[in-house]
Amino acid sequence: MVRAHWLGLVNFHLFIFIGGALVAPSLLYLDLEWASKIIYQFYGFSCHQKESRSFFLFGGQVAICSRCLSFYSSALIVGMWVGLRKTRALSLRLAVILCLPAAISVLLQSLGLRESTNLIRVTTGVLLGMAVSLYLFPRAQGAVERLNAK
Repeated sequence: MVRAHWLGLVNFHLFIFIGGALVAPSLLYLDLEWASKIIYQFYGFSCHQKESRSFFLFGGQVAICSRCLSFYSSALIVGMWVGLRKTRALSLRLAVILCLPAAISVLLQSLGLRESTNLIRVTTGVLLGMAVSLYLFPRAQGAVERLNAK
């Protein structure tokens, strides 16, 4: 069963992960600070959660930064696309090219040479999510199909 629905499971977990990041500020809005703190702490393991690099919902900060939210959202969208349609995998060269803007943005920001904006973070996050998922998901789907054919 896992072989047949592996991508659906990945997409489901991406959906839950993205949804959880949006639930945290919603809980703050509902005066459930104790519950939102648990969620923020959980997401703190995967994201820096800097306010200046995040979106806000109902006046509360989303639990992951704008680049992470864009990365996971685009991975989910591509994952759903790959699940519905036969999709060719990106070449490693094209995947690396799509990852370069994010790498350059992070490097310039880390060196203090340029402060990124949320528009840049969203754009680079989407490109990064597309690159990773269009490189990996079709390859994994092909491998699962070959295993199922045996």
